[in-house]
Amino acid sequence: AYLDAGCRKLYLSMFFLFAAGHVKHDIPSSLHPLVTRYGDASFYIGPPAGNAEGILQAAISRVQDAVREHPAHSDATVLLVVRGSSDQAAWADVLQVARALSDRLSRPVLPCAVVGVGLRFKDALCFARKAIIVLPYLLFTGNVLREIHELCIAVQREGRMLTCTSPLGGHPFVEDYFYQQATYHANFVKYAIE
Repeated sequence: AYLDAGCRKLYLSMFFLFAAGHVKHDIPSSLHPLVTRYGDASFYIGPPAGNAEGILQAAISRVQDAVREHPAHSDATVLLVVRGSSDQAAWADVLQVARALSDRLSRPVLPCAVVGVGLRFKDALCFARKAIIVLPYLLFTGNVLREIHELCIAVQREGRMLTCTSPLGGHPFVEDYFYQQATYHANFVKYAIE
């Protein structure tokens, strides 16, 4: 509708943490028919948010809340759990996030994935011997979170100390980050057009 009305610059604010297949391939290919039909239109895709300050702050807050609720987890290892991908560059971004969180939390943060490259979550649960805080580095609930919860319950049934935080989505820092991104880019595009 906007393109038919004459708009020639569109900014797409994406709710993705890391640039893997969807961001690099699926979304651009789904835009291809529009690019073909509206050759003079420009499409701007917002960056993935995985290592943005607001997202990191939400992750830190989730871990700090877990320690407050479970004081026995004060020296726990954090398992940073992502969905995963076969994309090596996306995994490198996950490693960067884990290092940043480890530095800020002053505790080990072990990155792992449910699928794809990198250490698998189910294997990471075996390596962590002390108390464990599982941090689902996800924006949404769904099948991936359900799988994480099932594995966590199995570990808890073994008598091991484990707590699983809520995913990042819905945290005020995350909501503020995406709102600010959308507002900033909407204003930027507005002024660029004028």
